[in-house]
Amino acid sequence: MLEEERRRVLNIQGKLQGEQENSQGDEPVPEAAPEDATPAGFLLTGTSFLFTWNIGSPDDPHAEWLHFLQWRAAQAVGPFKAIRFSATMEESLRSEDADRVHIHEQREVCKRLTRMSLEPFSYTATTGHVVRPNCAANYLEATGSSSADGTARGRGAAYRAACDRAHFYVQANKYGTLFTETNWPMQANFRVQAKWFDDLVARGKLSRDQWLQYAADTTIGFSSRKRNFEALEVYEKEKAMECDASELRQKIAAVCPKRPWRPDLLQQAQAGHLSLFRFKFCRPNLFPPSVFNF
Repeated sequence: MLEEERRRVLNIQGKLQGEQENSQGDEPVPEAAPEDATPAGFLLTGTSFLFTWNIGSPDDPHAEWLHFLQWRAAQAVGPFKAIRFSATMEESLRSEDADRVHIHEQREVCKRLTRMSLEPFSYTATTGHVVRPNCAANYLEATGSSSADGTARGRGAAYRAACDRAHFYVQANKYGTLFTETNWPMQANFRVQAKWFDDLVARGKLSRDQWLQYAADTTIGFSSRKRNFEALEVYEKEKAMECDASELRQKIAAVCPKRPWRPDLLQQAQAGHLSLFRFKFCRPNLFPPSVFNF
């Protein structure tokens, strides 16, 4: 009896296995999607981004700026809506092209973006040219800096400071700044740290007058920076006076050259009679004049 039950179970399992093999042979199994099937290019992940659009050389920078603000207002909706933003148009002073400008925007979105393409942030300029932005998570990543306290990646307690530093970088009155717009102004919403504008003036992006003004607004370390400012001013004036004096000496030498040597003295010097020459013309006065008091 047990033997018959065992045979019946084996027959049923064999039939089921045969039906499964036949079904696999008739219908091909769909291939799994490759793991690296991701959109090409840079992908956004996070809530804070520093964008840069290289616009080119517009005919009217102010009209281009207004056009960008209109595009930004229409684009910053839904998942791209900004709770804090700062934008600026600046001259590209290091570019060889005349009147070339670029636009920075520091944007903090309300909802975290995960592996988002940069395509929705492509800006169409007034000329019809589509400009795809460069992007960094914050100021330090944009400049290629690093920090041991985590501010380069803007995580943890350093996240807010990294975002505010990017806002300051965009809002700062740097060389070439044309227009600025923000809903998160410095001083009113966040405190500017001294190392932020020290870094800009050291990199040649900020004038020393503006640097001293930011130091006065910050109040911390203002007296020491003012002494440094005055010392730099004195040093530059001295260097300028030295350059002017050198140019003046060169002009005098060109207008009033030195009298040439007498031919006989020049021949003696060239012939090697230097010892005789020194004794005859360069010997010290052995009998200096005396001063007598009567």
